[in-house]
Amino acid sequence: MRSMKRRIRIVVCGTGFGHAWIDAITRCRRRYELVAIIARGSRHSKDICHQYGVPMATSVPAVKTKIDAAIVAIGGKAGEDITNEWLIRGVPVLMEHPVSPSFIGKVQRRGESFTRIHVNGHFCDLPTVIRFIKICKRAIEPHRAFSVAVIATPRTLYSCLDIAIALLPSREMTKIRFRRPELNFLGDPEYRLGPLHLKVNLMCSTSSADDAAGSLGGHFIQLWLPDQRITLVGPTGPIIMLGSVGHRGATWIHSGASSAPSWYRYSVEQRPAALIAALDRIVRNHSKSSRNEHLQRALLVSRIWDNVIHPTGF
Repeated sequence: MRSMKRRIRIVVCGTGFGHAWIDAITRCRRRYELVAIIARGSRHSKDICHQYGVPMATSVPAVKTKIDAAIVAIGGKAGEDITNEWLIRGVPVLMEHPVSPSFIGKVQRRGESFTRIHVNGHFCDLPTVIRFIKICKRAIEPHRAFSVAVIATPRTLYSCLDIAIALLPSREMTKIRFRRPELNFLGDPEYRLGPLHLKVNLMCSTSSADDAAGSLGGHFIQLWLPDQRITLVGPTGPIIMLGSVGHRGATWIHSGASSAPSWYRYSVEQRPAALIAALDRIVRNHSKSSRNEHLQRALLVSRIWDNVIHPTGF
């Protein structure tokens, strides 16, 4: 009789943004087992734990079960402190929120003796974003400079930057270092990152405090090439390819379906699948080069995000 393969044991820290992770993991029971939820003990947290039948702990030491990976869906210093506790225990961590560059730098300096950490940019595993990245990488000539323009809200800036940095050649990621930006005539920062010239414009949507209403719509990422512009209008699309004067054919081409997926399809199918794809990466065995590449990409995104956000007061 063939023995059943043990499921991968996961703990989720936080029940706000963590709720989406809790739901996605419990619906992927063939691969993953949610063994604990760490929360402060609010009525909301207790209700979530009761709903999914998962025990609640109020601290990392309170989780006695062996854990294969932790999801930390808590932002700021509290999230970094909890992450550090799991890393010291030798548990790989996927961080859900933007992370300070100083924290990622500390993880890098600890080197090979320290376990792996991933930062989830939220949207790079969605079908439309995967397609956009593939289209852009095919259009970018090897060893040629290219420009990317990003228009984002405070809430969407981190994920926009994550998509933009994903266009860099992976083999060059560890060679690129952050440099302070220049300011263009509008006062917007422009960054030089190896072959990438990145232009960032930060704007508010419905609320300067949160921008939750624009979390899907507040993404505009455009690749500039001599003969065309390739634009991602939101992480669920559409993708639009605009020809320059040199293109005597159609002025623009709509790539893909004529409309984005419904909210139901996005929230019930695409987003959970993207979360599981991110979780799959952290639990796989990683080579030293892939770990270094991921940390360097996360560090670049974090440093640009920190550099743009802090002067604005958000």
